Amino acid sequence: MAEYINIDKKKAFYADMALILAAALWGGEYIAIKFALKAFSPLYVNVFRFCLGTCITAAIFRKKIKLISKSYIKGAIFLAISSFIGYACMTTAMIYTSVATIAFLVATYTVWVPALTVVIYKRKPPWYILCGVFLCIMGVYFLTFKGDLKFGWGEVLGIGSAIAFSFSIILKEYYVKRLDAIAITIAQDGFTAVLYIFAAVLLEPAPAYNGQFGSLIALFYMILGATVMAHLIISVSLKYTSATRQVIIISMESVFASLLGYFMLKEAITISMVLGMIFIFSAIILIETELKFLRKFIRKVVDSGEEKNIK
Repeated sequence: MAEYINIDKKKAFYADMALILAAALWGGEYIAIKFALKAFSPLYVNVFRFCLGTCITAAIFRKKIKLISKSYIKGAIFLAISSFIGYACMTTAMIYTSVATIAFLVATYTVWVPALTVVIYKRKPPWYILCGVFLCIMGVYFLTFKGDLKFGWGEVLGIGSAIAFSFSIILKEYYVKRLDAIAITIAQDGFTAVLYIFAAVLLEPAPAYNGQFGSLIALFYMILGATVMAHLIISVSLKYTSATRQVIIISMESVFASLLGYFMLKEAITISMVLGMIFIFSAIILIETELKFLRKFIRKVVDSGEEKNIK
């Protein structure tokens, strides 16, 4: 599997730096969706972003279009389905709950990616995966706790979005290691646009602009920043890093989103939400590090103690 391929450390470093930019762009996307939904319905927001985003990417990298063959189309269809579900759930969830909540729920793909990798490749789940999933579930509970034991539609859709994005990341890692990253991104976004056109025409009334200028600005940001730039960074970086390493950096989008939600939308950050964030970040740290740093520290303390006893 690609997770275990040797990685060029220098290239991986530059890829990680680019991923921080992608995380910031995706963090701002949550705010943009809130503003875009004031003028357009959820499905049509994604129709605009993927149709125009695909056109812009294809125009910039038009030479890459010639590379798209049957193998690209097959991969793009699978990627488009997972992308369609993920963005549909995330956009609709914004109607029902806050930016901070959705941002952190979507960020749980950092836990789902390694967990699903274990399932897909039929490997026995190690202890740190099981503990990480438990911590993540606890984090989701505290993050979404509103005085009762019920989950709202926003929280359910947020988790659905995280799972869909996890499949998308695992699939994309497989394809970009074998195909041209930019070409597969153009094909994926193009097929995603087609899926949204069909869904929007069947399920929602035709869009009618209500004069909200801020919604147009938000939509433009989603198209150029969160779709064209972020998707290209995500795809190209997977050639130089692994899916698990990528998602831990991209999970910073939830931090950017929460901070922007606090400053721009005046959304409150409660003690329960902070506790949920701590649980989720604990799960991420556990799965990514396996607590090796803690074991090394304990071993170092024990070794130093034994040396003192010998003296």
